[in-house]
Amino acid sequence: MNVTKRSILIAFVLSIVCGLLYLYTNTFFKTKIVIPEGLPTFIAYDSTISTYGKSGKVEKSLTSTKLTYFNDRSLYFFENPLITSYTYTDKGMDVWHLKGQRGSMLLNEYATISEDVVLTPGFENAPIQKATAFSLKYDFHTNKITSSDTVSIFGQAFSTEGTDFSFDLTSNVLEYKGKPNAIYYPKKK
Repeated sequence: MNVTKRSILIAFVLSIVCGLLYLYTNTFFKTKIVIPEGLPTFIAYDSTISTYGKSGKVEKSLTSTKLTYFNDRSLYFFENPLITSYTYTDKGMDVWHLKGQRGSMLLNEYATISEDVVLTPGFENAPIQKATAFSLKYDFHTNKITSSDTVSIFGQAFSTEGTDFSFDLTSNVLEYKGKPNAIYYPKKK
């Protein structure tokens, strides 16, 4: 073999060895993006998050003017959140809106909405017109809204308030377990 062919062969073999060595060492030194502890993973403005059921229909949506997410804790924080819950029945769809000034959500578990919270129906013939509280917790697994704070409920001919509030969005059953106080208004003629 002459010198030129030997040089080409050696250069080819060395380039293959270098390429394999590069690929091998690259698996050890993958670049990781490390977010310093305590800082959010991302911040989004005017965002919407939606979850869908197995049938492909939307079950919940959350709209917020500012969303801050911490990946290490699977935790979201919201400003001006609006959670909309959709419950599908044989008669149609019940829609409930839960709105407040601040909120937090543990991914796929629950959301807590606080400061001037208002719960309103988005359908006709609802059992209530609205409910207000300082803070309400929405459990995604049970589809229930609860609060240990004082919750005021307003209906067509009544208003009531109490503590240890529970509201099942699937069955539309509201319940107070502590200090209920109700006022019923006579029907206007």
